Amino acid sequence: MSKLSLYRHPSGRTALHESGYSWVAAFMLPLWLLLHGFKAWAVLLAVLLPTATVLFAQSIWPVEVAGLLWLLQALLIGALTSRCYRWYLNRHDWVKVAQEEAGP
Repeated sequence: MSKLSLYRHPSGRTALHESGYSWVAAFMLPLWLLLHGFKAWAVLLAVLLPTATVLFAQSIWPVEVAGLLWLLQALLIGALTSRCYRWYLNRHDWVKVAQEEAGP
């Protein structure tokens, strides 16, 4: 079960953090980045990820292996984004002001 945490920055901004696995981040990382305010990273990854995947994977491995690597990468990204975002909030002076269990 995931937890919802509300963070507040000294400048007055707020952010909602949901712990657990992120399916949006796993399969649409640039969209997840946009939703969390990382616009420059979203644009960069929207251009680099497809380009790198096509150039790197097709030149070295067969398509089946490249597809499996893409799936493993997506699963890893989905598992780590919540932890990385929580680390970012804690590292950049955001303060947790509330927390509760998320629904099923």
